[in-house]
Amino acid sequence: MLLPRLVLVALPLLCQRAAADTEIVNFTPEPSDNVDIGQRAAAWRVLQPGAAEILDIEPAPRQPIGSSMCNSTTQDCPHEHWLVLETASPGMHTIRISYPATSSVSYSIKTFSHAALVSYLSLSNSSTALQRSQTLRSYARITSQRIGALTPGIRYVEPSHVKYHVTLERLIFGVIPPSTLPVVAAVVLVLVTMCFAVPRLFVVFDALTRDAARDVQRKGQ
Repeated sequence: MLLPRLVLVALPLLCQRAAADTEIVNFTPEPSDNVDIGQRAAAWRVLQPGAAEILDIEPAPRQPIGSSMCNSTTQDCPHEHWLVLETASPGMHTIRISYPATSSVSYSIKTFSHAALVSYLSLSNSSTALQRSQTLRSYARITSQRIGALTPGIRYVEPSHVKYHVTLERLIFGVIPPSTLPVVAAVVLVLVTMCFAVPRLFVVFDALTRDAARDVQRKGQ
């Protein structure tokens, strides 16, 4: 009886430690003219497929839904991160951010192809082309904002900066992130084991049921 009680006590604690929210965006890199986007992007963090980073950001203050403090296309905003995604191969990719479920911060991800970023930044697509070479490089804009309503009369001390985990992966068969392969392998192993074990268990339980039925009949006679 001690083991089940320990499980009941430990399970909620483990769930609390594992509590996290995730934002995911899948995208396909598009070939674009390799237009020079200037020095602004030189400070952006570069993320390789299969790589992960832990980033620190200052969330925007609470505002009405749909409003944003990061609308400038000429300079970076303290409440956003721009990432250079080195997606050098075609095929479906995914960018994923994870953060504590207890965090009162929401995140938004928007991806851009190189051509879409040139248009977004209002750059010239004719005078700055680098020998008209093509690129599959993509970009991501991650914005953060505080959410939730504060209880009147209670003083809150919220950290000025929060951390989140960002990962870039190329999807296997356009569906499976490589980081989930151990989980997929474990599920497949369990299913295969059940396919072999369940029929044998049915035979055992059927024999036990028949023996129990015969015992009941004998006692009834």
